[in-house]
Amino acid sequence: MHSPNQKRHWIDQYKHLMFIALIIGLITFFFQASRSIDIHKNKQINQHINALILGNSKLSELLLKSRYQLLNNYDPLNQTHSYIEYHYRQLWPLLEGLETVKALDFKTIRSEEKNLFKDKTTLLERFLSHNAVLKNSRYYAEELISQTYQHLNQRPNQNNFIQIHQQLRKLEQLLITPTKINQQTTDINAPEIQQLLQSLDQYSLPTLKSLNKHAQKIIEVTDEIDQQLNKLIQTDYQYGVKLRDYYAAYISEREKTANIYTWLLMLLSIILLIYAIYSFQTIRTMIISLQNQQFALDQHAIVSITDPDGNIIYVNDLFIKISGYSQQELLGQNHRLIKSEQHPPAFFANLWQTISQGNVWHGEVKNKRKGGGYYWVNATIVPLYDATGKIFQYISIRTDITGQKNLEASLKKAKRSADAASQAKSDFIATMSHEIRTPMNGIMGMTELLLDTPLSAEQHENLEAVKYSADALMTILNDILDFSKMEAGKFDLHSHPFHLRQLCQGILTTLTAQAQRKGITLKLSIDDRLNESLIGDDARLRQILLNLMGNAVKFTEQGHCELKVTLASPNAAEASEQTMLFEVIDTGAGIALADQQNLFSEFTQVDSSSTRRHGGTGLGLAICRRLLNLMQSDIAIDSEPGKGSRFYFTLKLPVNTSIIAEQQPAVTASAEVKHASESILLVEDNEVNRKIATAVLTKMGYEVHHANNGQEALDRLKQQPFDAVLMDMQMPVMDGLKATRQWRAFENQYQLFPTPIIAMTANATAEDKQQCFEAGMNDFISKPFKAERLRKILTDSIPAA
Repeated sequence: MHSPNQKRHWIDQYKHLMFIALIIGLITFFFQASRSIDIHKNKQINQHINALILGNSKLSELLLKSRYQLLNNYDPLNQTHSYIEYHYRQLWPLLEGLETVKALDFKTIRSEEKNLFKDKTTLLERFLSHNAVLKNSRYYAEELISQTYQHLNQRPNQNNFIQIHQQLRKLEQLLITPTKINQQTTDINAPEIQQLLQSLDQYSLPTLKSLNKHAQKIIEVTDEIDQQLNKLIQTDYQYGVKLRDYYAAYISEREKTANIYTWLLMLLSIILLIYAIYSFQTIRTMIISLQNQQFALDQHAIVSITDPDGNIIYVNDLFIKISGYSQQELLGQNHRLIKSEQHPPAFFANLWQTISQGNVWHGEVKNKRKGGGYYWVNATIVPLYDATGKIFQYISIRTDITGQKNLEASLKKAKRSADAASQAKSDFIATMSHEIRTPMNGIMGMTELLLDTPLSAEQHENLEAVKYSADALMTILNDILDFSKMEAGKFDLHSHPFHLRQLCQGILTTLTAQAQRKGITLKLSIDDRLNESLIGDDARLRQILLNLMGNAVKFTEQGHCELKVTLASPNAAEASEQTMLFEVIDTGAGIALADQQNLFSEFTQVDSSSTRRHGGTGLGLAICRRLLNLMQSDIAIDSEPGKGSRFYFTLKLPVNTSIIAEQQPAVTASAEVKHASESILLVEDNEVNRKIATAVLTKMGYEVHHANNGQEALDRLKQQPFDAVLMDMQMPVMDGLKATRQWRAFENQYQLFPTPIIAMTANATAEDKQQCFEAGMNDFISKPFKAERLRKILTDSIPAA
């Protein structure tokens, strides 16, 4: 099986050979066609044609002599005819190979000439035969006339002797020697002869009957001989002359055609000369270009050439320099000389398989220097083919990437250090979050519990201050935790079905007490065209809106703060998703344009006095922007000093079509649902947290049982069933994750109905939440927790009786 490169090479070679063959063929054809006719052959043809014309002329002369009895015999005639026949037979094989040129078809003329020669031979034979008869009849006529003279001379007294004698003399002249011979005519005066013979018939001459017979024969044969002689002379004139003219016309046409091909040959020669000059210049330019390229390549690339076995036959200066070997040490050696043994055998097996199949190989190779040490190259190995299409050399072009490899190693090391530092930071923040949330859970939980007891007005006010400060501290902690997750790229969104109006009303409910203390009115406006049942990350949308509304309340001294949601796309209410415009509008102090540019930057506030007066880290708006960017949106502001501010953004969310959106009243804190028949196993090792959770659950009406660690929880679960388990994560003896996995395995083993397990932990990261779900827990609530949040999770998790 041949590689595509070999096939392309063979095709190029074939095209090249075909082009050369075409040029040679054209030159040969034009050269042959430019020759009018073979000179020697032309000379022979002309000699034979002239011989035929001369022979025919000689034959006509001899025929006339024979006609007038000037030849003693027919030998000259036969010799001349044989001479003509010889040249005829020599000529036609020479004319056989001549092609037709412009209707000059030698096959036709040969047929005509052949028939003419045949007719001439027949006429000649008849002529000679009739001429012999004529000669014989004249001989006998002359003898009979002589006998008649003798008969008359024996009877000189015969009547009319003189008249008879004169008539015989006249008859002799007419029969034996025609009177018009001096005029070169053979005409016989037949009527006069007939008249003389009738006149002599009255004298009863004894020879007259025989004489009359020969006279009639002479008259008859003479007429035929004269006709044959005329045809022969006419044929002699035609024979050879037409052929000569025909051949001359043929030569003329061949010379015209030859001249055309001569010009074409000259034109082709000129084109080939121009092409040769152009090719020479092109090759010269290519050689110079290749020399320049080789020079440039030698300045940058490490080049070597090997035979098919990998033995080195050429190296450039850079190869010598980087390898440390001299040219004499490298030439003739196998490339294994610089092998580093740092690559597995499969690496070089793949390399050789690739190039031996005619394909180009690319890769990075680590080689060994002569004096020790290693260097990296980015190599390209190209197979080269000979004229037969076989690989006869490999050329290797390399680039030194040792510096790049060292830099990559440094970058990898730096990345590992950065990743380790980032992980250490994340671990530290997670640890600090857990350690802060644990006591904060006690502070906030106990505060909530104390606020539900009878207190004086001053005590109640002081506890509210504690609660407000704790909430503020938790906000800061959550902001730092969210920001660290965003920086580490570990922040994910989680979509759930939610109700838009409930979410917005919950935000206003949270801020109502703070707004009332400042005398600020809170407003909520939701477009009636909106479908309020949506799917999205409601927790993060609540975080964004709560941050924006919280800032509005915080920085507004009088007037109102409004949360406004309108339909941004006209047909969104009927679509599977809708685009909404969220606006937070306040009547606060406003923000100058110069300060708006840095408003969404991390750890940035309008001025330092804001930090002292209102507190905060400066992360809130930056986190809002990052969250909206994750939701494929962004936030903007319109504000003027003294006229308030307007923060707004658009958000496209899917409509929850699986349920009918209904406005349901929010569950208030005062709404108490009794769960007297439902028992909860609280697994918590911290006494304060256990006390707070027990108080909250008892107030909700649940029967609470305790376990200090995971092992105790497993023991209690095996002793009696519980409606739900609240499981901490970090505990002594056995943590909550391990306890959950073991209990799920126990349930599966004995085919028990699954007990709802809810993680209640100070570990608040997404990774912590994911670990809980993977362990088999049903839900997750972080500390410090809101009572209503815990109520909702338990209500959703515990199956209805």
